Order: sequence, then structure tokens, then C-alpha cells
Amino acid sequence: MRARQSNRATVRLIRRITRGIKRMTLAVTVAFVTLALIVTLDALVRNDQGVGTGFIAFFRTAPRQMGLFALAAATVLGIGLLLLQVRSSGRFVLGLFFMALILRLGWVVWVPTAPISDFEFMFNMAVKAAHGDFSFTEAPYYVRWTYQLPFTLYEALFVKLFGESTLPLKIMNAIWQSALAAIVYALGRTLFRDRAGRFGGLLYALYPSSISTVSVLSNQHPADFFFYAAIYLLVTLDRSLGDRGHSVRSSGWGPAVSAGLALAFGELFRPYGPVVIPLVAFYALFRAASIRCFAVSPEPGISASDMRHPDGALRRRFRRPLQVTAVVLIVFWSVVSAAGLVLRTSGVTHYSLKSHDPYWKFVAGLNPDTGGMYSEDDLRRIQKLPTLQAQLDAEKALVWERIRNTDALLPLFWRKFRILWGSPDAAFWWNHGVDRPALEIGFKAIERAAFLLVTAFAFVGIVSGLGRKARHDALPDGLWLLLWIMLGYAAAHLFIEIQVRYRYFVLPSLTLLAGAGLAEGWVRLRRRFTNGKILKRKAEGKEKSR
Repeated sequence: MRARQSNRATVRLIRRITRGIKRMTLAVTVAFVTLALIVTLDALVRNDQGVGTGFIAFFRTAPRQMGLFALAAATVLGIGLLLLQVRSSGRFVLGLFFMALILRLGWVVWVPTAPISDFEFMFNMAVKAAHGDFSFTEAPYYVRWTYQLPFTLYEALFVKLFGESTLPLKIMNAIWQSALAAIVYALGRTLFRDRAGRFGGLLYALYPSSISTVSVLSNQHPADFFFYAAIYLLVTLDRSLGDRGHSVRSSGWGPAVSAGLALAFGELFRPYGPVVIPLVAFYALFRAASIRCFAVSPEPGISASDMRHPDGALRRRFRRPLQVTAVVLIVFWSVVSAAGLVLRTSGVTHYSLKSHDPYWKFVAGLNPDTGGMYSEDDLRRIQKLPTLQAQLDAEKALVWERIRNTDALLPLFWRKFRILWGSPDAAFWWNHGVDRPALEIGFKAIERAAFLLVTAFAFVGIVSGLGRKARHDALPDGLWLLLWIMLGYAAAHLFIEIQVRYRYFVLPSLTLLAGAGLAEGWVRLRRRFTNGKILKRKAEGKEKSR
């Protein structure tokens, strides 16, 4: 009897903790979205980089071009609205994919560009690799950041197949982005409802910077696709466990293996793993705790028959999330390790696929003079030292020195937040060959307006729809994984180097939340409109009866 009481007390404690985590997550998400909305509005009011006045000047001096652009935008929006009316989800996904793809291919053709900076360097090294020359792997860039090698070899494959042109890689970028729009829809449909998923997918497909960045030869395109595919697979794994651990159906280990593979492929392209993997493991513990609490102390209205399962008692099924996640992480580690081993044993590189200079991102990210962005002065200061170990020691000392300067940290964090979430898009800067200042100013203004719209509807979705469901504990657990990854990524960039393009990884999550907000507004408008019609008909009926 005492053991049972103790068990129930433990369960009550765990339940309080899990509910506290949910409430805190929702509160931090509201704060994050609100601050992103505020800094975006503030930047527009202060006319950062002349975006506002430049757009107005463009409107006055080129009304014909502005009219054509408005006509094109209205046409695209009209097609999007027509897609929303498609009843079949399969047809909607196909329509969404091809609409997103055509927009991006149109951009690639209309705005021909050439890469610069690191993108140009990696593409040139990919050309060497395509011709069998791997001597570049001994260059300081690949010695320090060997994790860039898989993406370089990916580019080399396209060079080998299609020649020394960037066009095939840009087309592939368009495919990755269009497929990601479909995943956003699938995630929204799984976590919320079909209409929320449709709104979220359309918002991402039409988002300006997700269109313009297909011209940038960045590893973000395939990495973002694979990581969000993994999140979708992890979320859908909850279906095999049931919403509350009952009404179970087995789905096998296929989705777990697929999720591990997707995480591994994403990691090989771009190492988001240090942020994502710990949160995936925490999510497994969170799911196990939720199921265990329900098994010991089920909610009112659940019958004894719901507590039974052919594979064993429900109280033993809390192990299932841990087992599934163990499979995901084993597959992830095995694939990443195997890829590194193959590259080393084949002689392509002598170094493991990781960052061999882990402090540099923090050196740049904690620099108050540059607002946490790239620092040429820091780089020259470090490169003067004779050996890599001496450089690492100097970087480590510099990081600790900047962390100990607590008076400068909070202002630095706020400045970095404003840059990362309030600055105009920088896609034009990452390419050369684009001499269209009016287009650049106009596109930046439209991107900021779109971000403002997304954050505003995301705020509505969180506060109105999700907040109401959270009070009744009716939100799917998969949503918390998505929010943790979004918030964890944003928090990590308070400490490490930032660039405006780094916010792209969070855009699918924000458009999902905005889709939920749009769906909530859509339902309320329809309800009000329908109720108004009903009341009007009742009033007319009463008048006739008189």
C-alpha cells in the first residue's frame, strides 16, 4: 500500500514537471515570437539599410515595374488560394511542390548569379574533387572544418555528371526547398489540422528569402530538408504509441531507422546535431514520462479495457519511446561514423568529420565589436600564432575572457537577436553578378513584410489556438519537440557566430505556427460569417411568420 502511494506521489511529481515544461516552453515561444515581431517593426521604422525609403523610391520611379510585380504577386496568391480549395491532400501536395518549384526555377533563370566567399571556394574545390584531385583536403579550411567535406563532395558529384556549371546545383536547391514546403504541410497536418498544414506549406513556398536563396550554393538546403524530414518522422512515431499511450497500433522499426538516416544525412551536410540530438533524447524521456504517468494514474473516462494491450500492460510501454529513440540515435551515429571512416580509409582526408576548431564560432559570436558576426580582426589575431594548438589555446582563452565580461553579455545578446531576426535578408550579398539595386531593395522590403506577417500570425496561433489547447492539455507531444528545436537553435546563436542567413533553419517552424494562426483566424471568420447568416435567416423567418 505504501509502495503504491509512493508510486502515485512520484507520478504526480513527474506530471507537474512535464506540465511545467510545457507551460514554460509555450511562454518562451510567445516571448521569442513577440520579440522577433518587435525587432522587425523597429528595423522597419528606423529604416535599416534604407529598405523602407528605397522601396518607396522604387515605387515612385518605376511604377510600371511595380505594377507588373504586383500583378505577378496577385497571380501567385490567386493560385495559392485555389490550391487551398483542392479537396485531395495528395493533389494539394503535388500542386504545392510544383508551384514552389516553378517559382524557384523562375528565380534561377531570371536572376543569374555566381557564388562568392566560402561558397565560391567550396565550389572550386568540388571541381578539383570531380577531377580526382583531393589535395585541397590538406588546406587549412578543411583541416579546421572537415565537416564541410561531404557537401563539397556532393557538389563534386554534380560537377562530374553535368560539368562545371552552378545551374544543376541551383536546380537541386529548388527541389530541396520545394520538397521542404511539402514536409511543412505534412508536419502541420500531423500536429494541427489539414488546413493549418496547408497554410503553413503555402507560406513557406511563397516566402521571399526561401525563393531567393536557391541561388546560394549553401549546405543549408539539403540539411534543412533532411532535419525537418527527421522531425516529421519522429512526430509521426507518436501515432504508434497513441495520444495518451492507449489505442495502440504497432508500426515496426522502419520509421525509427528512417528518422536516424534522415538525421545522419542532414548532419553530414550541416552539423545541426549538437543542438538537435540532445533535444531528441530529451523528447524520448519526456514521452516516456508522459506514458508512464498515464499508465499509473490514467485520466478520468478511460476504462480498464483501454489499459490493456496484446503486447503487454500499458505501464510497461513507457519503454517504447526510449527504445525507438535508441534505434534513431544508433542509426545516426553509425551512418555518420561510417561516412567518416570511408573518407579516411579511402585517403580522401586524414581527419574526422567534425570541427577541429570548435572555439572559433564562440570567438566570433561573443565579439561585442562586431555584434557576434564574422570578425576579420579576430581571425588575423589568431592566425599569427604558429601552430593549430597554439591558436586553439588562444581562442579558448579569448572565449572565457569575453564570457567573464558579464556587463557586455546582455547588450551583446540583444544586439545579436536584433541582427539575426530584425535585419533584412542578405541573399543578394552572397552572390555576385546581380546588378539590380532596385530589385534588391524591393525584395528586401517584401521579405521584411513577409517576416512581419509570419511572426504576427505565429503570435496569433500560439496565444489563441495553441494556448487554449495547452490549457486543456490537448496539444500533441510532437509539437514540443518542434518548439524545443526552434528555441534551442535560437538560444545557441546567442553565443555562437551569427549571419542573417542562419535564421533560414527556423523559417519552416515559424511558418507552421503562422499556418496554425491563419487556420484559427479562418475558422473564426467562417464561424462568425455563418452565425450571422443563420441569425439573419431566423430573423427573416420570424418576420414572415408574423
